[in-house]
Amino acid sequence: MEGQLIPPMETLQSMEWWAYLGGVLGIFVVLSAILIFPRIGAVQTVAIPIFGQMIMGLLIDYFGLFGIDAIPLSPINLLGVVILSIGLLLAVVLPDYFEKKQLERVENNGITGINKLFWQLIALISGFCMAIQPAINGHLGVGISSSVQAALISFFIGTALLILINIILGELPNIKHVFTEKAPWWFYLGGFLGALYVFFSIILTPEIGAGAFVILGLIGQMIISLLIDNFGLLGSKKRKVSMIQIIGLMVILAGAVIIKLL
Repeated sequence: MEGQLIPPMETLQSMEWWAYLGGVLGIFVVLSAILIFPRIGAVQTVAIPIFGQMIMGLLIDYFGLFGIDAIPLSPINLLGVVILSIGLLLAVVLPDYFEKKQLERVENNGITGINKLFWQLIALISGFCMAIQPAINGHLGVGISSSVQAALISFFIGTALLILINIILGELPNIKHVFTEKAPWWFYLGGFLGALYVFFSIILTPEIGAGAFVILGLIGQMIISLLIDNFGLLGSKKRKVSMIQIIGLMVILAGAVIIKLL
């Protein structure tokens, strides 16, 4: 496949239909993050998808989904799941419960009760997608004998889907506002940071291992999510971070370490 921008058509046709869903899942993850962040805060936007990602990752391994060789669950894996669940309880469920107890009907940017639960469910599904996407992209890369071409196909499908969604919603003409309206410079860093993450994953994973890269990435996400919520950074609503949330994130991290590194 070397020297070609895309693989031969017969190679592409030989792949399963779901092998091309990586870009679709990537778009869902990006869009869900944009939608849930202002509604449930940075801490929950990080904590809930991490839980979903770890759980779905274990299911993919156990059942051998998406072309992955099946790996039996060990007692250590199950212990990690229990610890992850406790961390989620501390970081998400209990703070929400105490908040409702204190104010009865809490209003977060117009999001209350059932509505907030809906966005938390979206965050969980986003975490599932985070685990499924690399499995699918990896299978596609093996099938067409090129991880670079697999990444290109995934990004192309995701970009095409975004353009189609914007056309259907009639939002495509509004793209001009990106160039005509004044906005903070950091508004446009999302794509750059995403590309930077992919770049560092390619560079660092062979050096320190996939497990260590995931754990160090989670540590960074948790620290910055606490700072964003507590100080209302990047234009977000200021949400006082409680000690129980900090403990919950630390417990989630411990569960992730057990699952990924032990």
